[in-house]
Amino acid sequence: MVSGTRNSASFKSLYKICRYMELRVHIGRNVTW
Repeated sequence: MVSGTRNSASFKSLYKICRYMELRVHIGRNVTW
């Protein structure tokens, strides 16, 4: 479980980045700066 928690932490950071990029693309489509 100890090694698993380390993997989950890195996965969470990757997930955050993916969500952030998704939001940027979504906002870019709806709003033109």
